[in-house]
Amino acid sequence: MTILKSEQHRGEAGSALLVVLLASSLLAALGLALAALGSVETVIASNQRAGSQLSYAAAAAAEGVLADLLTSPSWSDVLVGVANSRLQGHAVPPVGPGEPPVTLAQLTAAVQSEFDVQGSWGANHPRWRLFAHGWLTELAPMASADSDEFIAAFVADDVGEGDGDPLVDSNGRIQIEARAMSARGMHRSIVMTVEQTTSLTSTGVPGVRVLALKEIR
Repeated sequence: MTILKSEQHRGEAGSALLVVLLASSLLAALGLALAALGSVETVIASNQRAGSQLSYAAAAAAEGVLADLLTSPSWSDVLVGVANSRLQGHAVPPVGPGEPPVTLAQLTAAVQSEFDVQGSWGANHPRWRLFAHGWLTELAPMASADSDEFIAAFVADDVGEGDGDPLVDSNGRIQIEARAMSARGMHRSIVMTVEQTTSLTSTGVPGVRVLALKEIR
């Protein structure tokens, strides 16, 4: 009887040890899952914050271009390259991890290609050109010192032109794309069609009116 009880006790102890090991394994797996979930949530929150910052940077770039247009009486000069933005700063756009370097010329070509897939307007087909570029801190010194947003703005004639020359503005309307990007490989763009007007105030001060606006992610 004593031997049977001893064997029974050892069996119960072994079963208890097995349960403890299984429970420990489950708790460890649960802990790892929670840690991974917390890490994923942290990355998502970080990306959302970075995306919001890029949207603000693109909006700041768009505002900067509008301010520049106010000082240029001829938007044909803007389209052909005679008039440029006051923001002519850093000239090397950032790229995401593992991505090849990109030049401003390549970035301009990419903007043109993205537009070209929307259709063709024959002799009036808009021709995009670089208008402004640099770090956000170069446009807005009050931006955070650790800001890494790079902005580039492009201009082109609007698609409603009928003069047969994409480098001449004959109706007081042009397009703007203000793009912000970072070393994370993320970017945001604001695309606008704007109109030159002299009737915004009773004094006839020249102004710029936004006719259409959309954000591209």
